[in-house]
Amino acid sequence: QRMVPCITNAGGVLDKYIGDALMATFGVPFPQEGDATRACMAALAMRDLCGAGEEFRMCFGINSGEVISGNIGCEARLEYTVMGDAVNVAARLESLTRVYGADIILSHGTWKVLERTAFLIRAIDVVRVKGKQQAIPVYELVCLRERASPEQLHLCTSYAIALAAYRHGDFERATRLFAAIAEQGDGPSRVLLRKSKVHLEGTCS
Repeated sequence: QRMVPCITNAGGVLDKYIGDALMATFGVPFPQEGDATRACMAALAMRDLCGAGEEFRMCFGINSGEVISGNIGCEARLEYTVMGDAVNVAARLESLTRVYGADIILSHGTWKVLERTAFLIRAIDVVRVKGKQQAIPVYELVCLRERASPEQLHLCTSYAIALAAYRHGDFERATRLFAAIAEQGDGPSRVLLRKSKVHLEGTCS
């Protein structure tokens, strides 16, 4: 219940509770400019609330796209909710937070429509999520840009350089760079370090 005001204050709607998780929508049924930005603000507010004495860690998957909304179910049980591929992708992104050790993961669809100047965001990887044929770019929402520390800015810059080396096939350099960042406890760097080593071994064999 403490999390719900973070959603409603940002203009979102609590759709449902799913076990110990919750699903919220922004711009349903009437999309508005800035829905993605407000969703990110809500996620940051909830994360900040968790950091203030909460005993658990919250993770978020944020996606933007078309959904079907309305009263869905049967006569015995109707529920106003949303369905569709965009909803499924958001759930997959939330699962990826545990793989990459990132609290808030965004889809490329959200990244495109977001007011990016307001946030510190870094590209993480290109991944194939369950139910999708093509791999999709994913991003980490780090924090509000105005609140970014020098360490966070340096981390994102260093990661971007390492990721560029990885994407250009320079796996030896990528391995070296990701290893240095991973030593700081960065989750995404640990994942990309493992991938870089696999590619490097394949190149050398």
